[in-house]
Amino acid sequence: MSAAPTDDESLCLGICEIDDEAGYCLGCGRPTWQIYGEAPPEPAAPVLVETAEKPVTGTVRPSDD
Repeated sequence: MSAAPTDDESLCLGICEIDDEAGYCLGCGRPTWQIYGEAPPEPAAPVLVETAEKPVTGTVRPSDD
């Protein structure tokens, strides 16, 4: 794990305005978890969707165009 950035390396612009809906600072663009030194959120699980379509099999033929 890397050390916290110094004041010279910080992305903070000193104009923090958190967009609560998006979870990002409008000043520097960092997510709130990063600003407050929290662990990043777990990635969302992929969504699997079942369809009623049958798999397509066969040979694709070039068109006559």
